[in-house]
Amino acid sequence: MKLRRSVVVIVCAASLCGVAFAQGRGGRPHVPGAQLFHATMAATAVNKDDFSFSGAPLFNGTSGAIRASATVTGDSTHGRYSAHGLFEATYANPFPPCAQPGGAGGIEAVYKGFVLVMTFNATHDQLFLALSGGSDCFNPTAGVSIGQVTFKVIGGTGRFAGATGTLVNPYKAVGLAASALGPNGFFNAVAGTFDGFITLK
Repeated sequence: MKLRRSVVVIVCAASLCGVAFAQGRGGRPHVPGAQLFHATMAATAVNKDDFSFSGAPLFNGTSGAIRASATVTGDSTHGRYSAHGLFEATYANPFPPCAQPGGAGGIEAVYKGFVLVMTFNATHDQLFLALSGGSDCFNPTAGVSIGQVTFKVIGGTGRFAGATGTLVNPYKAVGLAASALGPNGFFNAVAGTFDGFITLK
């Protein structure tokens, strides 16, 4: 009887340890099917002129493409993550007007490409996102952009292999530095969220 009780205690202890280890590695276990996804986002973006999705000429002060690299970190329903992305948005001539929340005016840019890789800290699983659509409203006087990007989920690695879904990313970007070498050089701080549903296999 004592031996059997000891075995049960050992088995239960091992199971609890397994649960604790799984929680320590990423919080929630892998659950297939459609599920809510929410994430906070804090990022920086800097121009990256050597990569283009559209082949459009660089922004020259009146029209053209803004291209940038973004470095992101945040917390999510699926664990803490870091991310890296590339994007391109273009301005038409004449500038299309737009309005920011609160009534501030701006000029509109339309996203032509955006890819983002989220890497989850605990498990190193990756989630791949690609542009579905989006636009940006930039107020040159304040140096502030407010926009929204819609991403489609195009798979990933680990628990996100074969994942699908849609995530919406509203954001606010604040310009911290502009290049003296040309109108397309910038360094921005960005904050926002990701919200939507993903389906895991």
